Amino acid sequence: MTKALKPRSYYLGLLMTVFCAALFVLGVAQTHAQTAPQTRAVLVGVSDYYHLDADLRGPRNDVALMLRALLGRGIAPENITVLSEGVEDAPEGVIQDKPTRAAILAAMEAARGQSASGDTVLFYFSGHGSQMPDQSGDEQGGYDQIFLPADAKGWQSSIGAVENALVDDELRVWAVSVLGRGAQLVAIVDACHSGTGFRALEGGAGAARYVDPSMLGVPDAAEPRETHDTGAELSGDFVFLYSSQSDQRSFEYPLGDGADPANWYGDFTRNLVQVLEQADALSYGQWLQAARDGMRKASATATQTPDGEGTLLDAAVFGEGGAAGQRMVIKGGKLQRGALSGVAPGAVLAVYGAATGGEVLGQVEVIEAMPTQATLRGRDGFAVPAAGYGEEVAPGLPPKLVIAPPRAAIEHDGYEYRPLTEAFDRLAADDRVDGVAFADQGYDMGLVLMDGTLALTGRDGILDPNGPETSPRFRYGPTGDIQEQLAGWLERIGRVHRLTAALNGVKGGGFSIGGTGLKVALERRPTPARGSGCAKPRGKEEVGDGAALRHCDQLWINLTNQSRKAQDVTVLYVDRDFHISALWPEPSLSNRIEPSGQKSIGMRIVNESAPDAPFASGQEQLLVLAVPVDPDAPRVVLTALADGAPTRAGDQSPLESFLGAAVADGATRALSLSGAMAPLKVNRFGFEVLPREE
Repeated sequence: MTKALKPRSYYLGLLMTVFCAALFVLGVAQTHAQTAPQTRAVLVGVSDYYHLDADLRGPRNDVALMLRALLGRGIAPENITVLSEGVEDAPEGVIQDKPTRAAILAAMEAARGQSASGDTVLFYFSGHGSQMPDQSGDEQGGYDQIFLPADAKGWQSSIGAVENALVDDELRVWAVSVLGRGAQLVAIVDACHSGTGFRALEGGAGAARYVDPSMLGVPDAAEPRETHDTGAELSGDFVFLYSSQSDQRSFEYPLGDGADPANWYGDFTRNLVQVLEQADALSYGQWLQAARDGMRKASATATQTPDGEGTLLDAAVFGEGGAAGQRMVIKGGKLQRGALSGVAPGAVLAVYGAATGGEVLGQVEVIEAMPTQATLRGRDGFAVPAAGYGEEVAPGLPPKLVIAPPRAAIEHDGYEYRPLTEAFDRLAADDRVDGVAFADQGYDMGLVLMDGTLALTGRDGILDPNGPETSPRFRYGPTGDIQEQLAGWLERIGRVHRLTAALNGVKGGGFSIGGTGLKVALERRPTPARGSGCAKPRGKEEVGDGAALRHCDQLWINLTNQSRKAQDVTVLYVDRDFHISALWPEPSLSNRIEPSGQKSIGMRIVNESAPDAPFASGQEQLLVLAVPVDPDAPRVVLTALADGAPTRAGDQSPLESFLGAAVADGATRALSLSGAMAPLKVNRFGFEVLPREE
């Protein structure tokens, strides 16, 4: 049941937004004249529903993760209220209760009542969302957005509402009151109200945080109401970070064994917290972009695209701490950080006896990374201490990409898939695809037989999330070796996956921080096709992530070094068939951009498909890699990461060695890594490449 959505601008004034899965977080407060500003947080996680058959596994883990992040940013335990069952190890002072409607409203009122001018109020919700007919007449689409506490029930006609639901209207009134006290506001909600926009197959690895209104007994047609202004508009300092668009769903996924409920986390929450713990100087807009990058690396197509708005987007994120390179606690012989913090097997850590300063006692290696802990092994005769602190000196290499075997979208759709499935079975049985493993559980990507092709999905099992035929496809014809072609396609997918995972694994730099270091501005110059060639460009326009480009268009990448250090820059392009090309630098040319220096790089978009051809459009990606360097340092050129480029040897930096080993074949993956990693910065831009115009 799809309901009408209101204009995007309307939701700037909402706390409960139409965007699926909002993550609201409060901005940094101004200093009081007499007392220090306070941050008060209400963290809600609903995993167990008392009356609905809609249990989730991740929300309790999300709340525990957010609690850890808030404490790490210096928020006082007594200022945090946790409303979630199953959250253990909360420090003394944290208030805990069940996530019922009454408890949530009471905690929100307490946070509001205790806050004054300059304070911060943080509201976080992880659970299910849905819709119901508008109660107040202020909704242009005729439906209120609702979130479901643990004691939510179904539709009650006597009250014209879903019993015990949290409604956007009442939360908006609360938000207005908070801002009216002079406090700053951000909220975090990892849930969604809309199920539109996708064709999702059964058996996806993730779970959507959405309950269809029909499951709640909500009537199909709302009573028409006269639209009017409720008078509850937001005015003040606030920022909303949305985990997905209005026609997308938010997902939770297992990190490791999906049979263990402790391994499930909301994808947006997990990435936000990981960024927060690795970077100490972020604006909310930069935080959002960094989380988006982390989510993109694990998906074949962008099925969940975060967004944000508010007056504090350019303001600094609340609290202090989370610096990259911060030493991690070793307790009970285990590292108290794991895969959620970017720790991977094979990582090497220097061990210290104190949180700061001191001599290196020895080195340990990560042999297994659980979500929040890692098992260690001593190196060179050094025994893992019962207690201490570890600082990563070399990251673990990214694991193999795990792909699920093909399954049919529609049984007996008229196409013959046997040659393809037999070729796949032979490849899987012989383990002949470098960098890729196959499993029907715990996979990273899925394969779907449909329309005579093999389509690639993310863990959610959603096909064509960006419109018809936008999921990557393997297309084969009657001639040629199908097995060889399929192996090449799968190997390229694995290579791109390892590259993006490797870039995200570089501490302090595996995500975009717009406005720092290297500024990247993109310019599209529309260019019509002329016969078999291209005409001259007609004008120009700025574009960004998610832009649509056509055959013959020129894309210009304008680079400006805004830092005080020189930047060595490499530009890579990943096309729809997962080929990695090096756009810049060209052989023998310097890729160094001095402080205040500029460089423009142009490329032409090629997609000669006719508009009505099957699978004419495709998703492609631009990667701009920048490494700050000293004036006399050797150049850092990462063009070896492109297809067909030899991996240089002898004078490689640890960064080059790491990234080269991450994307090369198995013979080079035992490469020894030592020394500090270069502070790589990555800017990613995704594009939809459209067919040529007739």
